[in-house]
Amino acid sequence: MTKRGFRKKKIRKCAYIPLALLVACALCCIYLCMWSFFRNLWLGVLVTVLTGPFVCWKIRKGLIARFDRRLEKEFADILVVFSGSLTAGLSLNQCVRDIAEQPPGEYPLLSKEFARMEQLLRLNWPVERVFEELADRCDHPDIKLFSTVLLAGIPAGVNLVELVRQVAATLRMKQDTEAEITRILNLPKYNHRIIMAMPVVSVITIRWMAPSYAAGLETGLGLILLIGACVLLGLAILLGEFLGRIRY
Repeated sequence: MTKRGFRKKKIRKCAYIPLALLVACALCCIYLCMWSFFRNLWLGVLVTVLTGPFVCWKIRKGLIARFDRRLEKEFADILVVFSGSLTAGLSLNQCVRDIAEQPPGEYPLLSKEFARMEQLLRLNWPVERVFEELADRCDHPDIKLFSTVLLAGIPAGVNLVELVRQVAATLRMKQDTEAEITRILNLPKYNHRIIMAMPVVSVITIRWMAPSYAAGLETGLGLILLIGACVLLGLAILLGEFLGRIRY
């Protein structure tokens, strides 16, 4: 499978049905908000259509990031198994075969990839070249790291048991650190989203519970103020999302 083929598989693993449902729910919420604010059918449809591609891209990006995290965890688990098998005296080729023979549910994202690797080993491919192929197909930094270490270490005659153990420990530490950083960063991010949602919820509540109270927002100066508030709220949401994209 080529790198592009694995990317298509990645999108399929994100599942088109959940993606479609999430996008549909998000667009329905946008339409409901616009209709509640302005009581205008065509304006709600126009805003929903204009924001649809961005919403689809955002949700799809989130699902792919979730897939990458699952792939990262699964590969780290496999390295832990490798470490135990190598310590027991098996070769790296045998370790790959053992993973390939596991039930698909054990490693759902990588089981087929390891089955393909096992076929390449049967064709007398060097094990480091097989992992290089895996890294190229998956295009994930953790797998690329392990592949690079193997390409440099096996010709030099390094101790594979210690090498795999150290890489597995490093990846575990990296995952724990990233999880802690994500937990810390999520607090202000979700606080911002809750704060941004409160004006929308307040307007929708007033529109449905006391429509006469909000009648002044439908014409004249009230409508101008409502449009200005919506623009500022949208800019605040975009600014908060931009500032929340911290790379580490």
